[in-house]
Amino acid sequence: MDITIPRQLIAEAKLVCWLQAHVDNARGRPFVGQAAASWEDEQHTTARLDVVHIQPGVPSAVRDALVRLAVCEAAEAGALRVLTAIDVPELHELGFRPANGGGLAFHTGSAEPPSDLTAGL
Repeated sequence: MDITIPRQLIAEAKLVCWLQAHVDNARGRPFVGQAAASWEDEQHTTARLDVVHIQPGVPSAVRDALVRLAVCEAAEAGALRVLTAIDVPELHELGFRPANGGGLAFHTGSAEPPSDLTAGL
């Protein structure tokens, strides 16, 4: 898996979270997916989902779990919304909606989120 973007976010001190999924075994290897989110603004109210990737053959439920956890991590760190340029149908199912100016947005403070972000965690 390409770790260039998460490492760049660490170097720029913008990383909100970097999550990795691995095969369920004693070694915790190989990694089968990852997600990374960064701060979009200096006030730390808007996060950006920069990377969501799973290896070929890995169930899409792994990607869903990575996205859910990344959004939860960002919300716990203070993000009121999470933006992304990643446009896959599963993100719409998780509650992301078209954002002004393009991409997708998820509002973490909505009273009734369109999907249960803690499901499957």
